[in-house]
Amino acid sequence: MATSPFLAPDTTNNLNDEQLRNFLQQLIAGLTGIDGKYVRPRWQKNVGNAPTVDSDWISFGILNFKNDVFAYEGHVPDRIIQSQTYNSQGYNEGGFGGEVIEQAAYNFVHRMQEIEIMVTFYGPNAASLSDRFTLGLQLSTNREPLSKAGMALIECLDPVSVPTLLNELWQYAVDVRLRLRRQQVFKYAVPSIKATEIDLYFDDTNTEVTVPLDGGNIVFNG
Repeated sequence: MATSPFLAPDTTNNLNDEQLRNFLQQLIAGLTGIDGKYVRPRWQKNVGNAPTVDSDWISFGILNFKNDVFAYEGHVPDRIIQSQTYNSQGYNEGGFGGEVIEQAAYNFVHRMQEIEIMVTFYGPNAASLSDRFTLGLQLSTNREPLSKAGMALIECLDPVSVPTLLNELWQYAVDVRLRLRRQQVFKYAVPSIKATEIDLYFDDTNTEVTVPLDGGNIVFNG
Protein backbone atom coordinates (compact mmCIF):
# COMPACT_ATOMS: atom_id res chain seq x y z
CA MET A 1 0.00 0.00 0.00
CA ALA A 2 1.47 3.36 -1.05
CA THR A 3 2.04 5.95 1.63
CA SER A 4 2.36 9.70 1.26
CA PRO A 5 5.87 11.18 1.66
CA PHE A 6 4.31 14.14 3.44
CA LEU A 7 3.36 14.50 7.10
CA ALA A 8 0.19 16.17 8.29
CA PRO A 9 0.13 17.57 11.84
CA ASP A 10 -1.33 15.34 14.54
CA THR A 11 -2.32 18.24 16.77
CA THR A 12 -2.32 22.02 16.75
CA ASN A 13 -3.14 24.75 19.24
CA ASN A 14 -4.74 26.83 16.51
CA LEU A 15 -8.24 28.25 16.58
CA ASN A 16 -9.23 28.69 12.95
CA ASP A 17 -12.29 29.15 10.80
CA GLU A 18 -15.52 28.64 12.76
CA GLN A 19 -13.70 28.07 16.08
CA LEU A 20 -11.87 31.39 15.72
CA ARG A 21 -15.05 33.23 14.71
CA ASN A 22 -16.89 31.79 17.72
CA PHE A 23 -14.04 32.84 20.03
CA LEU A 24 -14.05 36.42 18.68
CA GLN A 25 -17.84 36.62 18.91
CA GLN A 26 -17.73 35.68 22.60
CA LEU A 27 -14.85 38.08 23.26
CA ILE A 28 -16.63 41.05 21.66
CA ALA A 29 -19.95 40.26 23.30
CA GLY A 30 -18.30 39.91 26.71
CA LEU A 31 -16.36 43.18 26.49
CA THR A 32 -19.31 45.25 25.24
CA GLY A 33 -22.06 43.61 27.28
CA ILE A 34 -24.21 43.14 24.16
CA ASP A 35 -26.27 39.99 23.71
CA GLY A 36 -24.32 37.56 21.54
CA LYS A 37 -27.08 37.37 18.93
CA TYR A 38 -26.30 41.01 18.07
CA VAL A 39 -22.61 40.27 17.47
CA ARG A 40 -22.40 38.81 13.99
CA PRO A 41 -19.68 37.62 11.59
CA ARG A 42 -19.30 40.09 8.74
CA TRP A 43 -19.56 37.50 5.97
CA GLN A 44 -22.16 34.75 6.33
CA LYS A 45 -23.45 32.07 4.02
CA ASN A 46 -27.05 32.84 4.96
CA VAL A 47 -27.39 36.55 5.62
CA GLY A 48 -30.14 37.41 8.08
CA ASN A 49 -32.04 40.66 8.39
CA ALA A 50 -30.11 43.58 9.87
CA PRO A 51 -31.42 44.92 13.19
CA THR A 52 -33.49 48.09 13.09
CA VAL A 53 -31.81 51.47 12.68
CA ASP A 54 -32.44 52.25 16.37
CA SER A 55 -30.74 49.06 17.57
CA ASP A 56 -27.14 48.63 18.70
CA TRP A 57 -25.32 45.75 17.08
CA ILE A 58 -21.83 44.70 15.98
CA SER A 59 -20.28 42.94 13.03
CA PHE A 60 -16.72 41.62 12.81
CA GLY A 61 -14.51 40.03 10.20
CA ILE A 62 -10.95 38.75 9.89
CA LEU A 63 -9.17 40.84 7.26
CA ASN A 64 -5.83 39.09 6.97
CA PHE A 65 -3.16 36.89 8.52
CA LYS A 66 0.52 37.86 8.51
CA ASN A 67 2.98 35.03 9.14
CA ASP A 68 6.59 35.37 10.23
CA VAL A 69 8.91 34.40 7.39
CA PHE A 70 10.70 31.69 9.35
CA ALA A 71 9.33 29.08 11.72
CA TYR A 72 11.21 27.09 14.38
CA GLU A 73 11.37 23.30 14.24
CA GLY A 74 12.33 21.14 17.20
CA HIS A 75 12.20 17.52 18.31
CA VAL A 76 10.98 15.91 21.54
CA PRO A 77 12.23 12.31 22.07
CA ASP A 78 10.29 9.39 23.51
CA ARG A 79 9.78 9.90 27.21
CA ILE A 80 7.86 8.65 30.21
CA ILE A 81 5.99 11.25 32.25
CA GLN A 82 4.74 10.62 35.76
CA SER A 83 2.03 13.04 36.74
CA GLN A 84 2.10 14.80 40.09
CA THR A 85 -0.30 13.92 42.88
CA TYR A 86 -3.00 16.24 44.15
CA ASN A 87 -5.15 16.11 47.26
CA SER A 88 -8.94 16.26 47.34
CA GLN A 89 -8.85 20.09 47.35
CA GLY A 90 -6.80 20.12 44.15
CA TYR A 91 -3.52 21.26 45.76
CA ASN A 92 -0.24 19.81 44.57
CA GLU A 93 1.19 17.61 47.31
CA GLY A 94 4.68 18.00 45.88
CA GLY A 95 5.25 14.38 45.00
CA PHE A 96 5.04 12.13 41.99
CA GLY A 97 3.06 8.97 41.96
CA GLY A 98 0.13 9.70 39.74
CA GLU A 99 -0.53 8.30 36.30
CA VAL A 100 2.49 7.18 34.25
CA ILE A 101 2.19 8.36 30.65
CA GLU A 102 4.36 7.14 27.79
CA GLN A 103 4.76 9.94 25.28
CA ALA A 104 5.91 9.09 21.78
CA ALA A 105 8.51 11.25 20.07
CA TYR A 106 7.37 14.09 17.85
CA ASN A 107 8.60 17.12 15.95
CA PHE A 108 7.04 20.50 16.53
CA VAL A 109 6.92 23.66 14.42
CA HIS A 110 6.40 27.08 16.04
CA ARG A 111 5.44 30.13 14.02
CA MET A 112 4.31 33.60 15.06
CA GLN A 113 1.30 35.03 13.26
CA GLU A 114 -0.54 38.36 13.34
CA ILE A 115 -4.30 38.56 12.81
CA GLU A 116 -6.03 41.78 11.73
CA ILE A 117 -9.71 42.05 12.58
CA MET A 118 -12.28 44.69 11.69
CA VAL A 119 -15.01 45.32 14.27
CA THR A 120 -17.88 47.61 13.25
CA PHE A 121 -20.30 49.05 15.78
CA TYR A 122 -23.75 50.14 14.59
CA GLY A 123 -26.53 52.08 16.23
CA PRO A 124 -27.11 55.18 18.33
CA ASN A 125 -24.49 54.05 20.89
CA ALA A 126 -21.85 52.90 18.39
CA ALA A 127 -19.12 55.23 19.71
CA SER A 128 -19.77 54.26 23.34
CA LEU A 129 -19.64 50.58 22.47
CA SER A 130 -16.37 51.00 20.58
CA ASP A 131 -14.87 52.72 23.64
CA ARG A 132 -16.13 49.96 25.91
CA PHE A 133 -14.52 47.39 23.64
CA THR A 134 -11.11 49.05 23.18
CA LEU A 135 -10.74 50.16 26.80
CA GLY A 136 -11.93 46.78 28.02
CA LEU A 137 -9.01 45.16 26.22
CA GLN A 138 -6.61 47.31 28.24
CA LEU A 139 -7.67 45.52 31.43
CA SER A 140 -5.39 42.55 32.04
CA THR A 141 -8.23 40.44 33.43
CA ASN A 142 -10.17 40.86 30.19
CA ARG A 143 -7.17 39.70 28.18
CA GLU A 144 -6.96 36.37 30.00
CA PRO A 145 -9.15 34.60 27.38
CA LEU A 146 -6.70 35.78 24.73
CA SER A 147 -3.76 34.42 26.74
CA LYS A 148 -5.46 31.06 27.25
CA ALA A 149 -6.01 30.87 23.48
CA GLY A 150 -2.32 31.59 22.86
CA MET A 151 -2.93 35.16 21.69
CA ALA A 152 -1.84 38.63 22.74
CA LEU A 153 -3.05 42.12 21.91
CA ILE A 154 -0.79 44.22 19.69
CA GLU A 155 -3.01 47.28 19.29
CA CYS A 156 -6.44 48.70 18.67
CA LEU A 157 -6.27 51.41 16.01
CA ASP A 158 -8.20 54.67 16.36
CA PRO A 159 -11.95 54.40 15.71
CA VAL A 160 -13.23 55.72 12.38
CA SER A 161 -16.79 56.99 11.80
CA VAL A 162 -18.34 55.22 8.81
CA PRO A 163 -22.06 56.07 8.41
CA THR A 164 -23.64 53.20 6.48
CA LEU A 165 -26.73 53.00 4.27
CA LEU A 166 -28.81 50.03 5.43
CA ASN A 167 -32.34 49.37 4.19
CA GLU A 168 -32.35 52.83 2.55
CA LEU A 169 -31.65 54.49 5.90
CA TRP A 170 -28.40 56.03 7.07
CA GLN A 171 -27.10 54.33 10.21
CA TYR A 172 -24.27 55.61 12.38
CA ALA A 173 -21.34 53.18 12.56
CA VAL A 174 -17.78 53.10 13.93
CA ASP A 175 -14.94 50.91 12.63
CA VAL A 176 -12.16 49.65 14.90
CA ARG A 177 -9.22 47.63 13.59
CA LEU A 178 -7.73 45.16 16.02
CA ARG A 179 -4.38 43.41 15.72
CA LEU A 180 -3.58 40.22 17.62
CA ARG A 181 -0.47 38.06 17.70
CA ARG A 182 -0.35 34.36 18.40
CA GLN A 183 2.08 31.46 18.42
CA GLN A 184 1.06 28.58 16.21
CA VAL A 185 2.23 25.14 17.33
CA PHE A 186 1.93 22.13 15.06
CA LYS A 187 3.01 18.62 16.18
CA TYR A 188 4.08 15.88 13.79
CA ALA A 189 4.62 12.18 14.54
CA VAL A 190 8.36 11.91 13.85
CA PRO A 191 10.12 9.05 15.72
CA SER A 192 13.51 9.42 17.35
CA ILE A 193 16.61 7.70 15.96
CA LYS A 194 17.22 4.90 18.45
CA ALA A 195 20.66 3.85 17.28
CA THR A 196 22.89 4.11 14.26
CA GLU A 197 26.52 4.46 13.29
CA ILE A 198 28.23 7.45 11.74
CA ASP A 199 31.47 6.98 9.85
CA LEU A 200 33.79 9.99 9.76
CA TYR A 201 36.56 10.14 7.16
CA PHE A 202 39.48 12.58 7.22
CA ASP A 203 41.16 13.73 3.99
CA ASP A 204 44.64 14.03 5.46
CA THR A 205 44.72 10.64 7.22
CA ASN A 206 43.69 7.09 6.62
CA THR A 207 41.72 7.00 9.88
CA GLU A 208 38.06 6.00 9.93
CA VAL A 209 36.08 6.85 13.08
CA THR A 210 32.82 5.04 13.86
CA VAL A 211 30.55 6.82 16.36
CA PRO A 212 27.55 4.74 17.57
CA LEU A 213 24.56 6.75 18.76
CA ASP A 214 23.34 4.08 21.19
CA GLY A 215 26.00 4.87 23.81
CA GLY A 216 28.60 2.35 22.60
CA ASN A 217 32.33 2.88 22.31
CA ILE A 218 33.90 5.02 19.59
CA VAL A 219 35.98 2.86 17.23
CA PHE A 220 39.10 4.12 15.40
CA ASN A 221 40.11 2.19 12.28
CA GLY A 222 43.28 2.87 10.33
